[in-house]
Amino acid sequence: MIINLRQGFIFLATLKTASTSIEAALRPRSEICLIESRFGKHMTVAQMMTNLGWLFVEQDVRRFLIFGVVRDPYDFMLSLYNSHNSVHFMEKSPRLYTGDMTFGQFLQQWVPANASQVIPQYRRFLDATGRIGANYIISYDRLSEGLDIIMDRLGRERLAGMKSLNMSSGKLRRSDLEAQELDWITNHFKEDFAFISRYCNMFLDSFSEVPKLD
Repeated sequence: MIINLRQGFIFLATLKTASTSIEAALRPRSEICLIESRFGKHMTVAQMMTNLGWLFVEQDVRRFLIFGVVRDPYDFMLSLYNSHNSVHFMEKSPRLYTGDMTFGQFLQQWVPANASQVIPQYRRFLDATGRIGANYIISYDRLSEGLDIIMDRLGRERLAGMKSLNMSSGKLRRSDLEAQELDWITNHFKEDFAFISRYCNMFLDSFSEVPKLD
């Protein structure tokens, strides 16, 4: 999470959506930079409003341009699985390691044990009352275009040449998944698919809409 008080923007870092690269580009001259998971890097909007409530006593949250990224759920789950294949997790966080699992075992074992990482992505953008607490949510397939739009709105130089950091390996691809595995993702993230279609890649009035996902 990056908060720039002077220019008035908040970047919400979501999982497996190039957040590390975006943070590196936005971090210079930003006043609040939470770039490690243990310190709140991936706070949801609801968590932000609670944990950083002191900030919004002095600063009306509606003066900020709040933005983030969501990813196609199939690609999101593949990236989550592939990234945790790294030997780093086997050595440092064995419970997160997926290198000795099939994707089916990942769904059956890893996902229940790490449920907070696989909540539907749209929920990360909702406040405690269920309103959307963001002004612009970029779909990952339009990341470059969306970031250009955000930078133009902020009057900042575009993030040309942004370095790719913390990339997942491509061990497993969508074509490798079994029909039942694809069905699991489709059902688990059905609200994400609707949310991406209804609310992404457009400017929204933050904290004023209740998502309609049927």
